[in-house]
Amino acid sequence: MQFKQKKESSHLSDGERYKIAVCDWMILKRQKIGAFELAREIGADGLELDMGSLGQRDTFDNKLRHPHFQELFKKKATEFNIQISSIAMSGFLDNLLLEGKITWSWFRIV
Repeated sequence: MQFKQKKESSHLSDGERYKIAVCDWMILKRQKIGAFELAREIGADGLELDMGSLGQRDTFDNKLRHPHFQELFKKKATEFNIQISSIAMSGFLDNLLLEGKITWSWFRIV
């Protein structure tokens, strides 16, 4: 089934389209290098990277804090022509949010 958009309701010019990003944790690749290749395979334009899980820690298990991983993720994004659309904090769904144990130090990414 194809959906056709009415021209008068479109904000896009001919040949333009909205870009679509996928969340790395939703494709089972949370903070994994393979997320970039999989995003390309499924036809996404971008990837939302998660800051990592909380588990029993006081802060995220965030690989993006490490320069090595920052460079590696940038390299893979370029290699597979995938834009990093945003950074997610899905760990807030953890029970620590419900217990009121959130600290501002969690917001320090780099």
